[in-house]
Order: sequence, then C-alpha cells, then structure tokens
Amino acid sequence: MRHQVAAETHRRPVTAASASGYDEARLFVDGERGWSLWRLAALRSAGLPFSQLAALVAERELAMPPGADRDDALRRAARRGFDELLADRRLRAALTWQNPEALRTWAADYAAARERVAEGEPRPALHRLGQRQAVIARYAQRYAAKNDTVGFFGPVGWARLGDGPTSLRGTGDLRRHDVRYEVWAIQAVARAWAADPLVWPHLPVRLNPTCTVVDTAVHRPHRSDVALKPAERRVVALLDGTADGPWTVDRLATDSGLAAPEVAAVLHRLRDESVVQLGFRVPICGEPDQQLARQVAAIPDPAIRHRLTERLTALAAARTVATEDVTDPERVLRHLDAIDAALTAAAGHPVRPGPDLTPGGRTPVYLDCREDRDAVIGTDALTDLAAPLAILLDSARWLAGQVGEGAATRLAERYRRLAARRDRVTLAELQLAAADVLSPEAGWLAEVVDDFQLRWAQILPGDGAAEPGTVPVAEARRLADALFPATGRVWAAGRVHSPDLLLRRDRDGGLRWVLGELHVALNTLESRFFLGQADDPAELIAATRSAVAEGRVVPVYPRSATAVSSRSYPPLALDPPGHYRYWSYGANDGHPSGAASTPAAALVVTEHAGELVATCRKAGWAAPVLECFGEFLSAQVVNLFQVRPPRPYAPRVDLGAVTICRRTWRFHPAECGVLPPHSRDPAQDRLRGWAAARGLPRHVFAWVPGEPKPFYVDFAAPVLVENLRKALHRAAGQGGTAGEVTVVEMMPGPDELWLRLPDGTAYTSELRLVAVDPVAGPAPSWRLDGGLAGSVPG
Repeated sequence: MRHQVAAETHRRPVTAASASGYDEARLFVDGERGWSLWRLAALRSAGLPFSQLAALVAERELAMPPGADRDDALRRAARRGFDELLADRRLRAALTWQNPEALRTWAADYAAARERVAEGEPRPALHRLGQRQAVIARYAQRYAAKNDTVGFFGPVGWARLGDGPTSLRGTGDLRRHDVRYEVWAIQAVARAWAADPLVWPHLPVRLNPTCTVVDTAVHRPHRSDVALKPAERRVVALLDGTADGPWTVDRLATDSGLAAPEVAAVLHRLRDESVVQLGFRVPICGEPDQQLARQVAAIPDPAIRHRLTERLTALAAARTVATEDVTDPERVLRHLDAIDAALTAAAGHPVRPGPDLTPGGRTPVYLDCREDRDAVIGTDALTDLAAPLAILLDSARWLAGQVGEGAATRLAERYRRLAARRDRVTLAELQLAAADVLSPEAGWLAEVVDDFQLRWAQILPGDGAAEPGTVPVAEARRLADALFPATGRVWAAGRVHSPDLLLRRDRDGGLRWVLGELHVALNTLESRFFLGQADDPAELIAATRSAVAEGRVVPVYPRSATAVSSRSYPPLALDPPGHYRYWSYGANDGHPSGAASTPAAALVVTEHAGELVATCRKAGWAAPVLECFGEFLSAQVVNLFQVRPPRPYAPRVDLGAVTICRRTWRFHPAECGVLPPHSRDPAQDRLRGWAAARGLPRHVFAWVPGEPKPFYVDFAAPVLVENLRKALHRAAGQGGTAGEVTVVEMMPGPDELWLRLPDGTAYTSELRLVAVDPVAGPAPSWRLDGGLAGSVPG
C-alpha cells in the first residue's frame, strides 16, 4: 500500500472549560474513541408516501406476451398512473410550488377535466401526453422516494438521540410552515429603487468590502490600486472612518463639505472603479425583505419612507396570505400570482431571476415546513452503531487532515513564489494564485482519494468479492488504528462531520443501520431551512458554539459564489454572534447581522516557522491562512468519502451491523446501445433486459452525467424507466466526455422502510447527524494585543 507521509499537528483534547454547555447537547457514541454526536438530529424524509409511486407500476401488463395488445395495455396503464398522480391534490400543490407554469398551462385544466369524467363528460385530450407523463413521474419520484428538504414535499422533522427506546410519534401533517422571499426577488426590488432619482439622496453607501484604504490610494483585489483625487479622499476617509453608519449619499454631502453634484460625480466614479457600493444591501439570508425594510425605516424623508414602506407592506401582506393554505394547488397558484403582482408593483417592472442576482428557485418565494413527526433513537439502536461509526469518523478525520496537509503544502509553495517577486503578499493575491489548489475539482485531490481508498482496501473484502460481505468490527478497529491515525492539518470546521444514516427494518422487526453519505468537514445542519424549522433555534446555536469552541474564520460570500442559494448553504446559518471572524474576497452584500468583515486585500500573508499567517493590524487580528480558507477546504473534501474506487460492480459490505456500502454498478451510457423511445417500446424491454443481464435489482437510484441529482427508478414502472432512458440518451450524446453512470440499490427497500405512520403508510427517510471530533486544534485566530511576536501557534 502507498502511504502518504504527513506530520502530526499539535492538538489538545477538548477541556471542560472549552466544552462548557456542550455536555447537555452531546452523546458519546464510543467511550474509548471520544467521538460525540449532537443529541439533536434532523429527520429528513420524502413528503409523500412511497406507495404514491405504485400508480406507475405495470407488473401485470409487463407479464403479458409481447405484441400490440401488450403495448396498448401498457399505454393504458401509463395513462391511468398519470391520471392518478395528477388527481392527488398534494402532489399538484408540490408541483405548483416548484413549477407553477405547468399548472397554468395544462396540469390544472387537465386535472379538473378528469374530475368531470365521472359526471359523464368525455375523457380530456392532452397534447404531448408522453412527455408530460415523464415530467409528472419525475416530480413524483422526487416527492415520494427521495429525502429532500423542500416545502411540505420534503419537510423538516427532528430526532433525539439516546432519550429512551427508539420510537416515532406525530401525525405526519404539517406543524408549521413559512413562506419566504427568494433573495434574488428582493435584490431586484432594491435595485429598481436605487434607480429612482427621488431615492438617490437616501441610498446607503459603503466601501466595497474587498477594498482597503492605504494613504491616498485604495487597494483592490486582483486589480491595480486606485489613486484618489482630493474630493475622493474626503469621501473615502468618511466611509473608512470610525463614525457611526450608515452612510448615505445625502449624509456624505453634508459631512464632506462637498456640493451634492460633486459628491454624485465622486460616487459614480468610485462605483465604476468597484471602490464603493451604492444602493440598498440585501444580504444572503432567510429574511431579505426585512433587511430591506430596516434600511427603508432609516430614511429621514417621510414621503419617500412612507412610499417605500407601503410597497414593502404589500409584499409582506402577499407573503402572509400565501401561508394560509400551502397544500391547495389552486389557492397556491392564486397566491403566487398575487406575489408576482406585488413584486411588479414594488419594482415598477416584472421581477425575474438574473445572472447577477443570488441564485434560487424559479418562483420568487419558497416554502419551508416543520412536520408533525418526531423520533427518538434510543440506545437499543445506537449500541450497534457506535463502534462502526467511530471507525468511519476516524477515517473521515484522516481524509480531512490529508486535504488540509496537501493544501497547506501547496499554498506555501505559491506564497513563496509570490513573496520572491514582491514586498508584500495579501490573502487576495494568494487566493488568486492558488485558485486551482483550492478548487473542488483540484487535480491533486485524486492522490488523497487514491490513498484513502487503498487504506480502506485493507479493511474491506478483496476486489474480487462478488457477494455481500461482513467485516468484523474488532478486526476493522485494529486495522483502522494503524491506517487512519490522527495526522495532517485539520481546520476548525474540519472537526465536525455529518453522517447521513438510514434505519432499515428487518423481517423480524429489528432495526439495522445503512450509511447514506458521510459529509466530511461540514455541519450540514448549518443550512437556513434547518435553523428556520428548529423547535429551539438557540439550541442549535449553542451546540454550534460548543462544537467549535474557539471560533472559526469564515468568508462572507458574494452572490456570485458557487452553490450559494437563498434557502440553504452557503453562507452558513449557524454562526453564534461574536464567535467568528469574517473576511471578504468578493463584492458581497455583507453579513446579515451587520458584523464587520476584513478585506482580503488588507490581510497580509507572512510565513512563521513554516506556517502561513494572515494578519490585518488595522482590524487587530491574525489567523493561519488554512483557517481563512477553511470553508473552501470543506467544499473540497465534503463529498470525497468514497471508501471504494469505481468498478463495474461492487457488492454490499457491512461493517458489523452497519451497511457501509450498497451494491453498486457503473457503466458508460453508450454501453446500453441504442434504446428506442417509449413510443416505440412502451415496456422499455431493451433497457430492462440490459439491466437484468447486469444483475440490477428492481429498485435503484441512478446518477447520470448531466443530471443535477440522482433519481429513483423502478424497473417495473415503464415511465420511470423511460426517464432513465432519456437521461442515458442525453449523456450518450456527449460522447466520451459524459463520464460514467452510477446505479445503487435502493436500501432500505420499499418493504424495509422504517418511517411509518400508525396506519402503516411508509416513507423514505434518513437521519442527518452531527459528529464532533474529540481532538481539538490550535486557535483558529487571535487578537493582536501585543503584536504578532509570540502569538503564532507552534
């Protein structure tokens, strides 16, 4: 086996003082290893019962002899299933929140016409029936087979660990729900108001958070400095000073002593040079309309303030009305139309998503729900989980440590090259020079993954194994101690991991665990929808504070950042007030709390005893560069936990009582050959036959290149197989660039689903846990009370 050499960093155990207040929130899953889990876990489930998909199954028709009669029967079965799904008001309501245009243009009318068929009216015709059957089937599999966290078709539930015997309670209905504006919608309104000449004097002004002022010039990241003219110096000095904000155009004119036209000219020039930001700020958060309302409330002109407040009041009223009934498709559609009208009235033009606005959904509001469903995961279930999970977490720590070590080594190399050519190196310059090092697609990560999988290969059954295997926990523990030592460089956020685990019912009624994913170096409960639907948000904040007791260094994300969205992560929602330090690398709209951030151009990087340190004397703090880039490192490693390399077929593997690998198949889309469409092969016999020859089971999930997410396939449901065929056809059309398809057995299977209502209705589900490393690292940042000397760890 190839070993990767890495120096062990200085770490210390979490002390009682540093973990103060945390004991009540954590549960030790392995006393010897010290890993702990938050007692509170998210219970993610599908919003609709799995049985909903039975409407798409055509087992009887598939068993008929091939021929025209069978084809006709399959087409009739597909139409019946389509009608049955669209007759379900909850599914139509879910579709309305996701794709209201489908309801407006055909789905609502078709469903209404189908209801009248029983009264003697003729069966409604539908243009492009096959295409629309596929669309509805695609949405249905998402709402009934996938553990989402979107509205009532993926509501948030919660579980407590270790508080009694494993149990479920609740009706499965909605306990509460929120309708919130997408950030992009309110940003568009704010931008429209900023173009109003009457609002101009009251517009907030601030320095671009990426810029820093030095003498008579402004340093900008990745661009040359801007030399300031005398009038510009007066304005910039005010914006960069200690006077209380917020600064507005009118206040700058008053305090600078410049005439209003001169201030306007200065601000326009500085805005064009990306030195100042001019306009209302709408940070990425869960209440963007409230952020805008607070700024409007500060406008001193009563007429302007009243006019804009009235528009915000209308927006709030439309949103409030939309919360009245979120599961009635017709009412939801009317409410969405009213919200569109209110936004149009507020902005003076239709409001639509745009490339320069924060990404989000296609509708200007989204729905989050708290489900009336709670669970207790008792020691009866946790006992079998403890030792296997500790092994998995030890390997996750090792993986994060190697990514940190690899990044630190490469960052130091880039820094030294920069330092050889200039007097000072800023964090902004290092970030640009090391963009490939910090990318989630960085080529060097493959070496780490190879090493990780080679180490796991000594624990797992041999490559030639074709049948399911079980690895004894004691033997795996002995090997893991040698293979996954606590080495490398782990940043503060890298000490927290999020395993997704599923409970599976045995035939005898017992429970077994299945590992879904293990999200390395990321607390996945930091998403805004989890905080918004927490029964006690303060509990999540307190648990976060204790899990990273010494704080973190976190970037304030610009709206253009990869994967930023209105309702989820990034930016993180669980950031205890005053606990973190923030820095800016892009032209962001600020932290929602108003907390200050330090420009990347103001953080000067130096090297001390092999450690890169970023320092801003003006802000009075310093931190290891690895901590500044910690969120980027988490983005690199979060999805790397794959214990086996890709292979055409890999069997199921249990680690003790925990299934850590499900049966998996990989192939190139072109291997399936030419697959005729549903119109010529209603049974999808060719694709189903190919899958059977490969040994694929009936129920699977497929990851196809070019598709945004995996999707569920039942090979006894021709319309779901048709969705797979279409995805394979699109991927095969990309030639050799498409990559491989991955198919994984559904586990737990339909008969093994744990989450059931009292009447037996079953739902797919998973538990999203948070695991905390017992080994702490050095301080992620520190104050410059007495200068840098003596403050650098190590």
